[in-house]
Amino acid sequence: MPRDRARGMLPPVSTAFVGRVGELEQLVTMLDRSLGGRGEIALVSGEPGIGKSRLVEELAIRAQARGVRVSWGRCWELGSAPADWPGIQILRELGAEGELAPPPLVAQLIGGSDALPERFELFDACARFIVAASQREARLFVLDDLHAADTASLLLLAFVVRQLRAARLSIVGTYRAAARAARPAQKELVATIGREARAVALGGLTTAE
Repeated sequence: MPRDRARGMLPPVSTAFVGRVGELEQLVTMLDRSLGGRGEIALVSGEPGIGKSRLVEELAIRAQARGVRVSWGRCWELGSAPADWPGIQILRELGAEGELAPPPLVAQLIGGSDALPERFELFDACARFIVAASQREARLFVLDDLHAADTASLLLLAFVVRQLRAARLSIVGTYRAAARAARPAQKELVATIGREARAVALGGLTTAE
């Protein structure tokens, strides 16, 4: 991923946005609802190269035009990343923006206990921190490659999703359905999150497009 995207800025877009009118409309509707204080999550699925990231980049452009701050997190597909990596990226960015004391949360995520009670309290604290930040400034979180997410990342996302109805926050995750199906340990968690989400499935473009 380009370094500027990891800081929440959009990378230069070198191709025109073609098609996907209905899909983009769904995502913009979700974004506008979040500006009114009712956050939502959408999951964008499709095969590699089908245009998932390009669709979300177009949404991010529209979000920034509405005064929404955009943050990007990406699941690491090559292994060795710490647990909760997408959440760590976003919490670090919030801290760089001057939000209230996220470094302890980041440190706890990186070195946190696997014991369920401690993990539950940590995820709850992260979710409350993120929601509070969104109440001060409307936000869009983009989570790329959720099919590669570890269990801890998905559990944290599930915590945040449960609190979206009181947040000025939209979350969009992208994933490859075939890759997710190959990871049964995470499949059920994605399905659980998906029950709260708008499903946006991308197919091929039409001949005219």
